[in-house]
Amino acid sequence: DPNCQAYLGSSTNQELVSVYETISGDGYVLPLMIIVSGAIPQKPWYTSTSIPDIYLIGLSETGYSNNMLSIKWIEHFESFLSLRQQGQYQLLLLDGFDSHCIKEFLGYCNLYKIVVFCLLPHISHLVQPLDVVVFQPYKYYYTEAVESATRTRCTEFDKIEVEFLNTLPSILSFIFKSTTIQSAFKKTGLISYNSEVVFEMLVAVKSANKLCTITLPQLSTDLPTIPQTIQSLKHHADTVLSQLSDLSPSTNASVCMFIRGSFIQAQSGAQVFEDLADTKAVDLTCTTC
Repeated sequence: DPNCQAYLGSSTNQELVSVYETISGDGYVLPLMIIVSGAIPQKPWYTSTSIPDIYLIGLSETGYSNNMLSIKWIEHFESFLSLRQQGQYQLLLLDGFDSHCIKEFLGYCNLYKIVVFCLLPHISHLVQPLDVVVFQPYKYYYTEAVESATRTRCTEFDKIEVEFLNTLPSILSFIFKSTTIQSAFKKTGLISYNSEVVFEMLVAVKSANKLCTITLPQLSTDLPTIPQTIQSLKHHADTVLSQLSDLSPSTNASVCMFIRGSFIQAQSGAQVFEDLADTKAVDLTCTTC
């Protein structure tokens, strides 16, 4: 069927890698930092791949960032930032990850006049330029690369030293275009500054949530808390059905289908218990004999 989704099998023996991506409002991409799970750097990472020398590779047991790696990253960040710095201060927008808020990290930023602004939690999908625009094509091109490697019978893409590092620069070349980055800052209202962009999205999300909210009518309080038998479940169902006149026909039909399914599951469960009791009775009889 041409309309069916095609799937390709791949190895499940995968390694966790974290990547620090940093973009600037003028469309510039700072050299990234890759965090690999491990304790000792491997020679093939540097000799058998096409990653630029300006990339920074860090190591941690988990493959995630930590306090020490965050310090290494901010030093890496400042070394390239200083080559492009035009004003006296620079603004750094980042998430509220614990390692971004430690004394050593903030002290280093203060020393080099980097003003740190942590984005509020739970709204990065609205105000984080990478989340809003960049990461979606990132996922797409990475998936394309994995699929291409799988089709050519490359079974080592999930291993950091074989294919991932070698393919990453070409993936990034498709994603981090100057126009894409500038669009990301514009869509989050950062450059040029326009807070209404975010407020409009918040209002849209709030309106959508209101449309999805259904207030059910107040049910009678003389019902048992939880129906324990099919008969008590039927009593609950009858009470609910008698109070659905305020809902739309489609919602009414959905509730009826839900109740019907509940009865089917309750009857099936009762049958299972009955069959189990019969089995135990037979086992007991055989043991007695």
